[in-house]
Amino acid sequence: MGSLVLIVEMNRDELIQHIRPRLVLDITDAKPLEAFQNETLRPILKLQNEVTQALMRNHKNYKPELLSFDTRQQYETYLSKYIQTNIDFKNQLIGVIVGLFTTKEMLQYKSQAKELNRRIVQMQLKRYVDTAFPEPSIDS
Repeated sequence: MGSLVLIVEMNRDELIQHIRPRLVLDITDAKPLEAFQNETLRPILKLQNEVTQALMRNHKNYKPELLSFDTRQQYETYLSKYIQTNIDFKNQLIGVIVGLFTTKEMLQYKSQAKELNRRIVQMQLKRYVDTAFPEPSIDS
């Protein structure tokens, strides 16, 4: 019960930081955008993975079953074009990630929103492709 009391006393930014997964990444000598990507975007993308996967599966125009993808590259090309041409979906995807920024992160985001949006979409695209076409394991 003690941890419940602790959570109730946290402010929004503390709660957001608390629920994010901790990733072990080498961020020494990272430029500011790379650091933001690794310290903020990657944990949020991991946390929101189920939500972003459901967002894609349930989007009104997403019908991959109507197409045949023999290779990872074919699916990635299709998906990249799909995201770029479906602005409402792209904005929802970005919103699902940006909505979990702290106040300080939102200020950083505002100064470089265009580049960070591009990174969010690229990173999520890779997650979608990796889910549909998992890398073969080393044991195979």
